[in-house]
Amino acid sequence: MENVITLNVDYQHIATLVAEKIANEPAKEPEKPLKIRGIRGLAAYLEISTSTAQKLKNLKIVPYWTIGNRVFFDSVAVEKAVRSHE
Repeated sequence: MENVITLNVDYQHIATLVAEKIANEPAKEPEKPLKIRGIRGLAAYLEISTSTAQKLKNLKIVPYWTIGNRVFFDSVAVEKAVRSHE
């Protein structure tokens, strides 16, 4: 018989935890706004997993735009969105 583990995840709570983590760090002040490309780029920028980054995008917590099938994020807008989500 297989062992199955199911988890109920509250992604709004995860977004709040990410916002708290970022709020406790000094704001990243890039010389000019960075264009973050893709979910992996967002995950690396926020230092979170790619699945969490995808959920933040899907829940429209972070603003983004697409060109074709590519997704882009503005670093300044991401910082503001995550900090204001607290």
